[in-house]
Amino acid sequence: ITVTGIGSYTGISGSITFTIAPATLTIASADVADKTYDGSTAATVNSVTFSGVTNSDTLQLGSDYTATAVFDSADAGERTATVTVTLTNTNYTLAEDATTCQATATIAKADYDGAVAASGTIQPGASGTVTLPALPEGASYGTPTTTDSAAVRSLSIAGDRLNYSGGSISDGAVYTVTVPVTGAMNFNDYTITVTLTGEIPSTPSTPSTPSTPSTPV
Repeated sequence: ITVTGIGSYTGISGSITFTIAPATLTIASADVADKTYDGSTAATVNSVTFSGVTNSDTLQLGSDYTATAVFDSADAGERTATVTVTLTNTNYTLAEDATTCQATATIAKADYDGAVAASGTIQPGASGTVTLPALPEGASYGTPTTTDSAAVRSLSIAGDRLNYSGGSISDGAVYTVTVPVTGAMNFNDYTITVTLTGEIPSTPSTPSTPSTPSTPV
C-alpha cells in the first residue's frame, strides 16, 4: 500500500496481508443417473447444484468437486441415492455437516441371463417329466404351451417340474414346449424353451416255438 503525502506530509509505503476466506456453500440438489439392474448399489452422479456460488462461477464435476453415490437398495425400482460431495475448488468450502444430499433415480429390470432351456424325451402313450431351470427371486412359471398338441398332451406344472404325456410321436422328432416366466423382481419377463425328443420303444421279438420232432412210424 502506498500513501502519498500532501503539503508538509511525506508519503509512506508498506504492505498488509489480507486473507480471503473461502465462500461457504450448501448442496441444493444432485442428479443421479438411472441404470439397469446389476446386483450392486453403485450409483453414478451426473451433476450437483450448489447454493452460495458467487458471481458467475460455475462449478464443474471433476475439476471443482467430486461426488460419489450409493443407492439404498440394489433391487430394481425407483431408488434413493445418498450423494457425498468433496470440493476441490479452494475458493469454496461446504458448510459443516452439509457434505451429503439425497437424490432419486430408477434401477430398471435387466434381461435375464440365467438358464432358459431344458430337455427330455417323450414316448407315445407314456407320461414324462422334465425339471425346469430355477427361477430368480419373485418369478413364477406360467401356463406351458406347445404347437405340437397332437404329440405333446396334458401339459401341467407342479413345483419346478413340467409334466406331459405323449400322443402321436415320431421316433427322433423334436417337439417344443414353451413356459413363460413372469414377475421377477429384477428381471424382465422371459420364456423357458423345453425340447422333447420322440422315442418309440422297441418291441421285444417273440421267441420262436421249437419244432416238435416227428414220431417214428
